[in-house]
Formats: sequence, structure tokens, C-alpha cells
Amino acid sequence: MLSRKTIAILLALVLSVQVFCFSSASKAEAANSDFTQVATGNYFSLALKIDKTLWAWGRTDKGQTGTGITNNNVKEPMKILTDVISMSAGSDYALAIKKDNSLWGWGSNSNYSLTNAVSGGMSKIPVKIMDDVVSVSAGGMHTLCITKDGVLYGFGANDLGQLAQNPETVTSVETPTQIMTDVKFAVASNMTSFAVKTDGSLWVWGGNNNCNFGDGTWIDSYTPKKVMDNVIFVSASYYSTCAITSDNALWVWGRSEFGQLGTGDTDFIRTPERLMENITYVNAGYYRTFAITTQGVMYAWGNNEIGAFGDGTTVSSNVPIMVRENVASVVAGRNHTLIITTENDMYVCGGNEYNQLGFNENIQITTPAEIMDDFVQTASGMYHSLGIKSDGSLWAWGSNTSGQLGNGSTNSSSTPIKVLENVVSVSACGGSSYAVTSDGKLYTWGANSDGQLGNGERGYRKIQTTPKSIMENVQAVFSGALKGAAIDKDGGLWTWGYNYYGELGNGYTNSSHSNTYRPYYIDTNVVSVGMCRTNTFFVKSDGSLMGCGAGSMLGQETNQLIPIKLKDNAQSVACGIEHVLVKANDNKLYTWGKNDYGQIGVAKSMTSELMTDVDKIFAGYDSSAVLKNDGTMVVFGRNDDGQLGNGTLNNIMTPASAKFSASSASFGQTHALYIHNNTLYSSGSNVYGQLAKERDFGFKFLMSLDAQLTVKFIDGCTNETLKEMVVEYGTIISEDDFPTAPEHDGVTFAGWDYNNEAIEVNTTITARYDSIFALGDVNQDGNINTGDATIILKSIVGSQTLNEDQKRLADFNGDTKINTGDAVALLSFIIS
Repeated sequence: MLSRKTIAILLALVLSVQVFCFSSASKAEAANSDFTQVATGNYFSLALKIDKTLWAWGRTDKGQTGTGITNNNVKEPMKILTDVISMSAGSDYALAIKKDNSLWGWGSNSNYSLTNAVSGGMSKIPVKIMDDVVSVSAGGMHTLCITKDGVLYGFGANDLGQLAQNPETVTSVETPTQIMTDVKFAVASNMTSFAVKTDGSLWVWGGNNNCNFGDGTWIDSYTPKKVMDNVIFVSASYYSTCAITSDNALWVWGRSEFGQLGTGDTDFIRTPERLMENITYVNAGYYRTFAITTQGVMYAWGNNEIGAFGDGTTVSSNVPIMVRENVASVVAGRNHTLIITTENDMYVCGGNEYNQLGFNENIQITTPAEIMDDFVQTASGMYHSLGIKSDGSLWAWGSNTSGQLGNGSTNSSSTPIKVLENVVSVSACGGSSYAVTSDGKLYTWGANSDGQLGNGERGYRKIQTTPKSIMENVQAVFSGALKGAAIDKDGGLWTWGYNYYGELGNGYTNSSHSNTYRPYYIDTNVVSVGMCRTNTFFVKSDGSLMGCGAGSMLGQETNQLIPIKLKDNAQSVACGIEHVLVKANDNKLYTWGKNDYGQIGVAKSMTSELMTDVDKIFAGYDSSAVLKNDGTMVVFGRNDDGQLGNGTLNNIMTPASAKFSASSASFGQTHALYIHNNTLYSSGSNVYGQLAKERDFGFKFLMSLDAQLTVKFIDGCTNETLKEMVVEYGTIISEDDFPTAPEHDGVTFAGWDYNNEAIEVNTTITARYDSIFALGDVNQDGNINTGDATIILKSIVGSQTLNEDQKRLADFNGDTKINTGDAVALLSFIIS
């Protein structure tokens, strides 16, 4: 566990550069030193120390940290294994090799990525898999390992032949199965496998959808194919592949839409291309790549929106840029980076939404926070936001990887940027933006992979970074997943973009047909439009609700290429990714579609009403909101980033009263925008600055406006109150507010008793300083041993009563209960 002083240093360093990144001139304390290896999965991290202890932290909902915890992120490094010599992190699972060459695994066991040694879908603690292993690599859902005699084995998913077996007959492998011999190095990427044989030849097999093979094709193969000779090292992600040859040259190939191949453009490279000289190490991450020279200089290229380069900026680059010196190794997670220096110090940078950087830092705003005044309409893309002010000016902020902010660049911004004047209608979806001006011109910009901009082009490289007019005589614009729609001033409906299910209503299903690249006339007298992933719905002036696209959303078995009538007496329609809301003329609400987050509020029928007295409806991605005639607002659906603005991170499965009112709402994937009395509010995730606020560093309490909160700091060893303070709504507790740490041996800041739920009444919460042996050391003898497990078991059978301190220490698996699971997790930890 990091000390309070260490946390203070980390936060101070974060604040100094305004991104999640440690200053290269400052060094973390002992908790971040003596590391030799690091590995990253999807939002979790592993680190191996010189003493061969393995530590883990970050996202752990599938047990991927191996700590026994699954109900909360692991916010600080926790020791999970001893005697470890190497490890590897997959998407949601991990593996480690101990010095006796035994292989251990934990996390998700989807498709047997941990073999049938793990019963069930996951393991929360390390489990032994096999012996005699010298090297291991974890991929998306498959694993490769090499034994002492140079034999390569594989297990897990084989849906694309990544285990060198015919995927038509074998979709997964439950036990380690031999693939080839004479192997000295192997890499399992997302759906592709690579092996370097003892003669230096590089072989590849499995999925090839991003030119992973380097053979100039996109054809998958379960038979290993030779790529090149004289290879000493290889690194691969889902999108790109890098190899180092014996002359220390770096070669790259694959997909490069974020510049992750470093060649200066975003084109595919179908066969290996020589990029750099004097390279000893390379790491291909999800959207970025790192390389280390023979002199220990680290270079980075690709996507840097969240500061994952570690250079103190958020400026991306499609060519290698020098970041720092004296680097021994570096690994790139999905959106974070771990760096080991030649002095064995570990540095971290990038995103921290699952605590994958190893410290407890909140980058979410879960109650609507005011941004700017005088807004009348909003729109939310996946990670960007648009808003129209009362003077008609259009403003944009958030992610800008595809030019969706319209400012002529691909640099993201948490500060609103003015884009256009005289705007009357706006829409956004994914990485694309749409606006209509008062003179009837329709402008589009941003991503255009499937022709969703309606400008006659399509392709991943066909992004538009400034607004371009594609149509005139328009009064309103709408958008859905990879598609757009417009209503002209005569009430005519036009559609364009993705059309796999016939959702554009133009009689075709082929999205490459010329009718889909530009606006195509569909119907007359249209007043409202909603577009979801597979369908388009619209309401006509006579109250007819029309729909086209996937039959499953239309109440029929077959897809509908031409719009059909679904319902009478409709007034308006709104759609998320896979759900629909319809307001009828009698102010009743009807919903249907997907409901995994509660986004349809359980009515599940286009004929069965969900509620009455409805004024306005709003839907986006997996969230919904309804403004009722009495001015109250109801919200339901996905809320794991706080986008519903009710002060919690809990999904709302049935309609619930919001803690605010708004005349307008729009939902991105992880954030939302609300307008109340022409003031714009935002809530949810702020990873890309889509809330138009600088990231909040520190601990933000979720409080209603009239709540009073008392914060008490407690010395857990003596129960003495160190400090007490009263905070008001919106207060952020920073490191400056912490009292001096108690003068006891081995005491650190242990955390808050606050459980991330909104505080609505006058209450007191506590922050504790505790022994570093806190969690698991039930008998408080300074060690985690069988005595602790014995006490837990006795308390369960009723022969021993735990005091409050012991209860807090005994919940080893983090399920908020004291049960046999804690004893089992403790014993497994002790044995390992």
C-alpha cells in the first residue's frame, strides 16, 4: 500500500503537468522503486520487484489483479505472489512464472485462457496451470508458453486459428497443446500468434484482419507462415506489429490510423517496413508504440490524448519522438503506460479511470457540474460534446481524434471551442458531428469510416477536421451509429451512411451502394427521427411511427428495406444504440429494445406504455431521460460513469426521479449534457475533457446541495481523532487537507469509509490511518497467516466475536461480508 506521503507526491506531480503523468525529474519513494518488469492489461497493471514479489492493481471485476477482490478496483499496488521470475498480462487475465518454472494464472477464464485448471468463468487468485515453463505470453483470450525444451504450447480461444488448429472444428483448447518446436520467443496478441524460432525466423498464424501477417494480405490462417529472418524480438497489438532484427533495426507493419506505426502517415503497411536503427526493445500498445535505443533513450508515437507518452503533453505524433533517457523497459496498456528506468524505478502515466496507475484518483464527475451559461441545445458523441448558445454559435469540446471538434486539427480540448455561427440544429454520434445553420445548410465533420458524413466518401482515413456543407434547405439533423439523417424545410427525410440492415430505408442493404454515400430522399412530412445501431425510426405529421432496418427491432422476423408503419398517434421518437423511446400524442411513453442497463425501463413493447404525463424524451447510447409535464425529470439506464447525474455510479433499472430538472439532455457513451434555464451542466466521465472541465484531482464527495458533511481523520491504531472539518457541496479534499501522519511504525493512509453513494443528510465520514498489514491481518500480529484464517472461521461458526477493527481487516476478498471466502482467499494467499 502506498504511503500518504507517496500519494501526496504522486498527486503533486499530476497537477504539475495537468495530465496523468509523472515528471521525469521527480522520483517516487520506495513504494515505486526496485522494480524490474511491468505488464499491462485492459485497465490493470502488474509489476515485478527485484525480490521476486509480484504486485497488481487496477480494474479487477474479473479477478484480473489476482488479489481476491472483484467488487472494487484495486487502487494501490498489492502483493499477490512471491518467487516470480516473469509475467504477462492479457485483456482480462494474467499469468506468471515462478522460479521453479511453474506457471500460474488468474482473472477471466473465457474460452479456457487459463485452461480447465480453473473451474468457472474466472479465478480471483493465482492458480497453478503447468510446470517446466520458461516463457509465457497472454493475448486477448489465448495463451502461448514455451517449455524448457523449446516446445511451444497454447491454450484458450481458437476462433481464428490462433492456436494453429482448424477453427471450423476447434474453437477453444482446454489444456496446453503443442504447436511447434525449437521456439525461443512467442507473443500472443489479441487474435494473432507470433513465434521466433531458434534460427531467428519469425512465424505468424491466426487472425489477419489488420495485415498482422505482414504478407500483404488480410487472409486468416491457422497454419503458421514465415514472415522474415534474423528476428530477435517481436511485439504486437490488435492493430500493429513490430519486430527487431539482429542488426538492431526496428521493422513495423499493420494498421496505423492513430500513427502507431510511426511512418508519418496513417496508411496500412502490408509488409514489414524498416523504421529505426539501434533499437533493443519495442512495445506495441493499443494505439501507441514505444521503443528503446541501445543508449536507453525511449521514443513514443501514436495516440497521446490522455498523456500516455509520459512527455508532459497530450499531443499525439505519427513519427517517433524522444520522451526520456535511462529507460530499461516500457509497456503500453489500453490507455496508460508503465516505465522502468535503468535504476529500477517505476513511473506511470496516462488514464487512471480504473486506478490502473496505482493510486486512488477520481476522474469522474457524478453530479452535474455547471460549465457555461446561455446554451439552448446540446449533442453528445462517444467522447465529445457539442452545444449551441442562444446567439447561434456552436461550441465543441472533448475527444478530437477524428477531427470531430471541427477546429482543423485532431488535438482534443477540455475547453469549449467555437466552431460555427448561426446554428439551429446539432447532432453527434461516435466520432462524427453535424450542424444546420439558419440559412438551411447542413455541415458535417469528423469520422467517416462508413460514409456517415454524407460527403460522397468513406474510409478510416477520410476524416474531415473542419465543417463541410453537404446539403441545403435543411431544418434539422439527426445521427445514429455510423449514419445520419436530415429533415428538409418541406418535411422531406434524407438518410446516408451505414446500411447493413437496410436501416437507411432506401431499398438497399449494401452500404457500398452509391445511394448511401450522400443524402438520399426517403419520405415526406417527417417531424421527428431516431437512429439506433440497426434501425431508423421516424414520426410523420399525421402521427404515423415508421421504421426500417433489423426486423428484431420492428416486431417481425425479416429486415425491412423500405419504411413500414409501426404505430399511430406518435409525436416524437428518440433512440440509443439499441433501444427506442416513443412519446405518443396522449403524452404516454412506449419503450422497447435492449435493456441490459435498464435503458428501456422494462416496458419492452411498442404497444405497452411505460409512463404517462410525458413532455420530452431523450435517449443516447445506453441511457434515457424523460421530462414530465410537471417539470420533473426521470432518468434510467446506464450510469456506471455517473452520466445520469443522480450522484451514484449505479445503473438505474427502472425510471427514477433525478435530482435536477432539465429542458434538454444528450448522452454520450460515458457522459451526459443537460440544459436548465439556459445553463449547461455535464456529468459522467471526463477522460477526454468531454465535460468541458479540467480533470478533478483529489477526492470529490457526492453531496446534495443541502447536505452538510463532516470529515473526520482517525488514527486507526489509537482511535484518536487527528482532524475534523466541515465541507460544503462540491468540495474537493486535497492532500493539503490531510493531517500529519501518526508517529507509529508501519502506519499508512488506509482510505475512507465513504462508499461512493450520494450524501443527502447531515453525516460524518472518516478517513483512517492504519497498519500496512491492515487487510487480512485479523489478529494484528504483523503477519498474514493461518491464525487470521482460523479467527475468520471461528467467527463464522459463532465461537468467536470480531470487533469492528477485526471485521474491517477480515474482509480479504472485498465482498463486504465476513465469510468462508475470506478464509479461503487468505489460505490461498499464504500457500502461494
